[in-house]
Amino acid sequence: MVRLTLPPPRRQKFWSRYRMLAVGLGIVGFWVLVALFAPLLSPYAPNVPDMSARLAMPSLQHLLGTDEYGRDLLTRIFFGARLSVFIAVASTLAAIAVGVPIGIYAGYRAGLAGEALMRVMDVFLAFPSLVLALAIGAAIGPGLTGELLAITLVSVPTFARQAYAGTVATKHLPFVESARATGAGVGRLIGRHLLPNMFGPLLVISTLNLGFAVLTGASLSFIGLGVPLPTAEWGSMVSDGSQYLVSGQWWMSLFPGLAIMTIVFAFNLVGDGLRDLADPRMRRSRSLSDAV
Repeated sequence: MVRLTLPPPRRQKFWSRYRMLAVGLGIVGFWVLVALFAPLLSPYAPNVPDMSARLAMPSLQHLLGTDEYGRDLLTRIFFGARLSVFIAVASTLAAIAVGVPIGIYAGYRAGLAGEALMRVMDVFLAFPSLVLALAIGAAIGPGLTGELLAITLVSVPTFARQAYAGTVATKHLPFVESARATGAGVGRLIGRHLLPNMFGPLLVISTLNLGFAVLTGASLSFIGLGVPLPTAEWGSMVSDGSQYLVSGQWWMSLFPGLAIMTIVFAFNLVGDGLRDLADPRMRRSRSLSDAV
């Protein structure tokens, strides 16, 4: 007896394929809204101490508890989201602005200067990114500027390498050769033909780099190389709370750590989902699995 199975509805099929992307976008959207409206959502001032509520456990008055100065943790996590999102977006945009032109120049010109640039990028890629960021941050010194520069410098080689690979793979394709034969200049070739064809991979890498930037910024703050106190920052909050774990104040490190984990996890989900959308082979394999 042959059993006929009806294909799932289009909405159900989309959700089954890209539910992780939707979940990631939802979490990222939540933190972006928290960062934008932190002053409206926060029940207390982020940097005003209240020694009468020092080291209070989570309660109805302080949902996530307080720190060693009696400051509300929920409020400080909300305000810390503003700084973490800003650092992630600013450093990623700066890395794109520097790395993509380097990769395109090296891939399009293919001369000695281009090769030298890519070898420099390879030297940076040879070091673990987090260790290199900590070293650069220590050399520059604590502060927002040093934190942004450290994260940007370790992110530039990734974008440069991707742009270089995309340029080398595309510049000799027939449609690019046709545009060149019709008299298109270098700027038109790059803007109209090379960049659009590498937009998908760059978007995926950019999304993944946002999660890396949040984690690296928190690591720099954890060792004292981030924004100076008393500014609310997730990494410094975890560092401060770690001193009280032995005495039982677990909430001081747990909740800022969960905030870091959720947003980094969400950026990774979005990056994986965008990769599936941008890669025809991934879409084809998912279609075949749905058909089976």
